[in-house]
Amino acid sequence: MASPHECKAIKYNSMVPDGGWGYLVVFSSTLFVILSLGPAVSIASIFGPFLSNHHDELSATTTLTSTYGAVFHLTGLITNVLLQKVSFRTVAFIGALLNSSGNFAAIFVTDLQFLILSYGVFQAIGNGLLIPSAFTALNEYFDSRKTFAIAICHTIVGATLMIYPAIAQLLMDNYGFRGTQAIVAAFSFNSFFAAFVLHPVKWHMKKIPTSNETPNFSELSLHKKKHHRSNKEFSETASNEFESRELLNENLTEILSVEKKSLSKSLTSIASFGNAVIYVELRKRTQKSSLWNSVDFSVLKDLNYWIIIFALSISLTSEMTVMSLLPVFLLNKGFNNSDVTLMMTTFFATDLIVKIGISLITAFYKIKTAEIYLANAILTVIFRIAFTEINSFWFSVILSGLLGGARCCIHVLNLLILTEIYTDKFASAYSLNMVFSGIFAMIFGVMVGFIKNTTGSDSLVLYSLTAAQIVCILPWSIKLLYSFIKETK
Repeated sequence: MASPHECKAIKYNSMVPDGGWGYLVVFSSTLFVILSLGPAVSIASIFGPFLSNHHDELSATTTLTSTYGAVFHLTGLITNVLLQKVSFRTVAFIGALLNSSGNFAAIFVTDLQFLILSYGVFQAIGNGLLIPSAFTALNEYFDSRKTFAIAICHTIVGATLMIYPAIAQLLMDNYGFRGTQAIVAAFSFNSFFAAFVLHPVKWHMKKIPTSNETPNFSELSLHKKKHHRSNKEFSETASNEFESRELLNENLTEILSVEKKSLSKSLTSIASFGNAVIYVELRKRTQKSSLWNSVDFSVLKDLNYWIIIFALSISLTSEMTVMSLLPVFLLNKGFNNSDVTLMMTTFFATDLIVKIGISLITAFYKIKTAEIYLANAILTVIFRIAFTEINSFWFSVILSGLLGGARCCIHVLNLLILTEIYTDKFASAYSLNMVFSGIFAMIFGVMVGFIKNTTGSDSLVLYSLTAAQIVCILPWSIKLLYSFIKETK
């Protein structure tokens, strides 16, 4: 019989679930995104008739959506700091409260100012808290299956947005805008249950039995290489937060210490959905965290960054404004509600198809993001001009689809470009991009309102947003030309 000294103590290595309860977190993330983007794509359909009785529908819708965009982007930046101080579950509950309160208040809207407060402020802040907290949780729950989990979320959101305009129009025909908004508000209360699902990941960590023997260095080398991929480093960073985490032995701790320092500097969760691309930088929580020290402002010293951020922010904000005003443009062209519903469904269907296509292509090939972004910007200008001038039904359906595909490229490439150029400072580069996008959202709102009130022309409004896209093309073309000449030398 073996003596007690010969018995090896069984130790456990805690690993992220990579499934299990994590799929409920995927469900919560999907619900939060739908709650955010659903009202955004149907705001003109639901509140358009009400706004047209009190204000110019196009300028009022622009004011509403630009306020929402500005508040949403700025809230996303603040949320990054908040998530370093409290749990993502707490942040999600606060976001759910603000989102559902804004939706509920919108039932009783009496004027534009009331709607700006309920939708443009309360819902924007709520969504700015909900989405980052959800994807922080998703980032912590998944490792090797993270891409699959996000793909599920992308697919469900895309499919839902495809049918959302038709559902909104059906509800409007049967219940009017207040009844429709009451149903939307009731649905938004599901965000509380979704927030409840966001358990701390330590409740669901998998415990893997490990040997007490010291691993050989060849196995450790392979382990380290794997550990550097994507967010494998999370299992090391999580050790700072969860006391249950134990390393194999002192030798393993010493060898991995260098790796741990390099990996804990910046972990980033990224999700590209609809109106914004959200990032959340995962760091060890500290009471000394602040907005100022969470962002590396040294990127502002780079002239190249100013060119990139100027183009990306204006392009993204221009697209967001066009998307929100698209139903109004189509109705003012003389199309009926059924026609507009079909065109918006085509818009989001193409968006989903292109998104899936990009995902498949980037999985096997490295694409030239800067060149593709420039080509897409040029095509977007052409599509918008054609959309403004052509009033044929089927041409408008086709152009709506083309604009939906171009929209997807703008959002996805916006993320990929910053990831590619500012790999080491991505979190700071993108957080500042959010700030600039929020500023341009306010500028575009004022600009569109002024043009519409002065000229009364929808076409001039769309041309002004197209001109903003052209402004993005010029510095981007100069940048690529300079890079090409520099490389040839």
